[in-house]
Amino acid sequence: MKIKQWLTNSGQAIKEVYKAYGYWLVSIFFMIFIFMIHALLINYKLLFSVFSITLWLKLTVGLFSAMDPVSLIFLSIVAFFGSMVLSMSIFLVKRQLKGGFSAGGTGILVGLIAPACPSCALGLFGVIGIGGFLTTLPFKGLEFGIVGVIILLASLVYLSNKITTQVCIIKKKRKRIFRMR
Repeated sequence: MKIKQWLTNSGQAIKEVYKAYGYWLVSIFFMIFIFMIHALLINYKLLFSVFSITLWLKLTVGLFSAMDPVSLIFLSIVAFFGSMVLSMSIFLVKRQLKGGFSAGGTGILVGLIAPACPSCALGLFGVIGIGGFLTTLPFKGLEFGIVGVIILLASLVYLSNKITTQVCIIKKKRKRIFRMR
């Protein structure tokens, strides 16, 4: 029964967030950004030696033919869910700032800083020299992609519950001023 409720809340939250076209644009640009960062991390030596925007864009487009299909699928899933998490987080921050609810705003802002792309983190592992460790794992590092997708799904469920939860507006009491006679 909880799974059905989670799916219902997620559907309602996605409908509420993506009513505004701005969140569609944020999601699309963030997905493109994830692919571009992945291309940068994989080809960092080449890009740092001869950097140009056209080379970076060509390497990004080349990802689709150079990557194995499983990695490309996981990168696409992570980019899709990561963009949804970003859009939902921005939606929550705007709603809390507009409503004056500052208690949970700090947690959401910290959540925005956390990385949403385990594939980018894997590329970063290669930059710092941990890439060889991944080859010793049974699925050659695919485990991190699976864990990343599970974490992103949990984030989506959590954010969906925060978006769909109805709260009551508490009215402030007037201060009574007592006059001394």
